[in-house]
Amino acid sequence: DFDADEFSSVQTAEAFDSPNVILAHGSVKRMNMISKKEEVLPSFYYAANLAGRLGGLQPQEPITYKKLKVSNFIHNLTEKQREKALQKGVVHNRLVSDLGSVVNQGINTLQKNIQLFNPDGSSYEISIMRISSLLNKELVRVLRPLFIGNSVMKASPEDVKLAVVNYLRSRCATPQNDNLIINFENVTVKFQEDYYDIQYGFYPNGPVNKIFLTGFMLDFNAIL
Repeated sequence: DFDADEFSSVQTAEAFDSPNVILAHGSVKRMNMISKKEEVLPSFYYAANLAGRLGGLQPQEPITYKKLKVSNFIHNLTEKQREKALQKGVVHNRLVSDLGSVVNQGINTLQKNIQLFNPDGSSYEISIMRISSLLNKELVRVLRPLFIGNSVMKASPEDVKLAVVNYLRSRCATPQNDNLIINFENVTVKFQEDYYDIQYGFYPNGPVNKIFLTGFMLDFNAIL
């Protein structure tokens, strides 16, 4: 069904509907260097290339408009199909002038994708979800050896808060040094029974995925 607007990847993405699942569309052709014949590689090959490219990027850097090693796609989506793919959470390549074949946009399969940030903390943007995941992962690594396994009197909630604040400060970006977040706020730490309940808010260093230009023609006689 390669020529259909409702190609199968759309239904698959709808079924997953998750910020943790990325679906890559497109089998590719390449020349087999041994047999000297053209062979078709499944979309899993494209997905592997996508995963490798993502792994080489800092979490805050979107994969949008990045080149991959694969480019000779069997199914080159039409403009209408690309729009459908973006609406439904299907990652795909497109041809862009002066760039060649690039990833159109880094999105996951989350169907609640009308806005970039959802009230529940989810997002359809891959880079934002990577930022969120890495923040918590690194905070666990920072806090675990300092506080877990100690008695309650050896560290106060203020000590824990200071450790969290220091880490978040180290992850703030500047114009000279890119990083995970732009800023953070509302760090709270409460001790309950036998654990610290930690909450914080952060502003992710989000992606630039689009440019919209509007030019207004003016009457040159007005300035003569």
